[in-house]
Amino acid sequence: MGRERISLFQLQTGPQGDLRDQYGKPFDALQYSKYKYGERKAAKNYGYRLADLVAASYKELMADSSRLVVTAVPSRCIPIGADAVADAMFNRLNYHLFLQDKEPAQRVKITRKSIPEGDYATLSEAERAAIMENESFSVDPLIAGSNMLVVDDISITGQSAEAIAQYLDTCGLMSAWYMYVAALNVDDALANPQIEAQLNHAFVENLSALAGIIATREYILNQRVCKFILSYKDLDELRSFFYSVDIRFLEDLYAGIVNDGLISKPIYQPVVALLTEEMRHRHLL
Repeated sequence: MGRERISLFQLQTGPQGDLRDQYGKPFDALQYSKYKYGERKAAKNYGYRLADLVAASYKELMADSSRLVVTAVPSRCIPIGADAVADAMFNRLNYHLFLQDKEPAQRVKITRKSIPEGDYATLSEAERAAIMENESFSVDPLIAGSNMLVVDDISITGQSAEAIAQYLDTCGLMSAWYMYVAALNVDDALANPQIEAQLNHAFVENLSALAGIIATREYILNQRVCKFILSYKDLDELRSFFYSVDIRFLEDLYAGIVNDGLISKPIYQPVVALLTEEMRHRHLL
């Protein structure tokens, strides 16, 4: 099975220590951080641009008679950031296929067995490898014979991509194309293991910044937001945050952490107790 990797931005550290793309332009870390914490507008921008890149530069893929399927990297119930990019890319890609009088692509989901505690972006290469070694995945067997586009936001160590690729090698695909918003230079990634976490928090460093994104109509709850809230240390600030957000957000947050099994993790219990208290106060439980 063929494997290809495509990214919108090929990043490397510039002379001033900032991240630059393949054209030498500064990478918009603020937009990326907003996307990671649920801003639909940023995700849509990335997804549309990935679809346009495929349509313009990979005409052999667009012309192939085999079915196209689009997925994000594996998750459980709560969507991850890459799901929002994959959804936008899927919609835009089908527009291009329509213009070429081709059958539309299909959107599928790869499910993972478990969700690890904490922030994956802060883990070392060895820690990431240990998590992926014990992970298992499942997907609709009807993907056999198709060309699959697997969407992720950033390529750093390649541990998760390799684990997914090994699984997809057993699924009978014609080819797998790994689509990234950004790919980081390997030497830069090794020199600064925290660079992914720094990008993730370039805009969202606290609950106030997150609340600003949630307040817009262009917001999608994702797994990163759930873990960010569950890991928050300032319980007084968190109590005020829960008081300020609307009922729909609280219900979606609570349902998400229940469905993904995060509610039972010991590390998250102080925040779970606070959230449960607010849910009961609003008669939502």
